[in-house]
Amino acid sequence: MAKHPHRLMLVNSKTWKCTLPGCSFFVHLGLQYVLEGKNAVCWECGEVFTVDARSLKDDMPKCVDCRLGTPSPHVASQHAADCEIYDGLLCTCGVASED
Repeated sequence: MAKHPHRLMLVNSKTWKCTLPGCSFFVHLGLQYVLEGKNAVCWECGEVFTVDARSLKDDMPKCVDCRLGTPSPHVASQHAADCEIYDGLLCTCGVASED
């Protein structure tokens, strides 16, 4: 039984493997249906999501929000914080931001 949600990746086009350090979990491609309904870590935002048939069509599964281009609130707030830091760096270097 898994003690964590797996970060799945399709390896060699035939095996789903968890890429988290110390995890040896894997499932052969023909048995990928056992992954549907399980929790996994999104490759784009890092949030936990429920695996569905559509997410398994990608080599590195993403959550529905990331697939649709609408990042989770956590990702959006992190992006805003990153932009503030970037703008601050530009000001200290004497470069105007693009706003």
